[in-house]
Amino acid sequence: MYKVIVADDEAVIRNRLIKHIKWAELGFVVVDSARDGEELIEKCLKHKPDLVVTDICMPGVDGIDFAEKIRKLGIKTEIIVFSGYSEFEYARRLIEFDVMAYFLKPIDMDKLCEAIKKAYDKLELRTASVAYTSLKQICDQTAENIMRDIGSGRCDRIDSYLMEFEDELTGNAMEFSEIENQYFILLNTLYRNLIELKANVGNVKNVFKGVFDDWSDIDGGDELRRYVSNLIIGIIQLMNGAEDDIADMYFNNAVKFIDEHYMEDISLKDVADYLEISGGYLSVILNDKGKAGFVKLLRYKRIDKAKEFLLNTNMKVYEIAYILNFANPRYFSEVFRAETGLNPLDYRKKFKK
Repeated sequence: MYKVIVADDEAVIRNRLIKHIKWAELGFVVVDSARDGEELIEKCLKHKPDLVVTDICMPGVDGIDFAEKIRKLGIKTEIIVFSGYSEFEYARRLIEFDVMAYFLKPIDMDKLCEAIKKAYDKLELRTASVAYTSLKQICDQTAENIMRDIGSGRCDRIDSYLMEFEDELTGNAMEFSEIENQYFILLNTLYRNLIELKANVGNVKNVFKGVFDDWSDIDGGDELRRYVSNLIIGIIQLMNGAEDDIADMYFNNAVKFIDEHYMEDISLKDVADYLEISGGYLSVILNDKGKAGFVKLLRYKRIDKAKEFLLNTNMKVYEIAYILNFANPRYFSEVFRAETGLNPLDYRKKFKK
């Protein structure tokens, strides 16, 4: 709910506006009212309202003076003004102080409610813009810290950067799915920054090309942070040309594990646990050395085996789908077609001798 203050020197009009407008339905709550301009300014300083609905002619400080003073005080409330006088000078000066609507008395309640709705929409856009700006600043600062360490080849502070990143996000009451989305944005920012460095560009593209395929087994914030942390550490090692022989060994052993277990329900975590390394680091190695993430490498292996079954056996499509651990025959056919351009039966007809 957005906060609103109603001001008029006539109690009858104040009460009418407060009681007869369905404020809650319009997204507002009346937090106070004022009888004159001085009281209105005082209550605006107290409540910081999102909307003020006020008469232009009140004792002490009139509506125009109020608008001018409130802007000088830096209060960004929306203002709707009504008046018993139709004077161009009033309208001109109200526009000068960013008053969003100006009505003549007697007040048309329907038109006033329309203006209140527009105020609500304007406040929603402003709120969304502030939230976006805040999140972007958090993301950009984290990326800047990480890029500085990438440049120096330093790995020991990455996890602490990400913990601070998450602390700021959870301070905004974010759910896991929203935090996960912010990690996507952070990695995309890092990708763009790394490409701009023009160093090891080919390798960086390979690493990021399929990295999001390997997120499917992540089911909690701590695990997500560890994955991203190890992913970034792997990138730092890659950028500095470190552990190339070891990376080759891990890649070859990962491919061997996939070759031996492709018919089972295996995941990136299973392979990483077998190799006794982190899933994030393994993802970097697979994307760098194999030009694809775990999910795609496993899929390539299963489709290659499916081709053998189609050409060298009389197994039915649903049997092949089952033995290769696809979710169902339809999904198997969709994946097969995406990889080969043909559905399984057409592939068999075209290539089986």
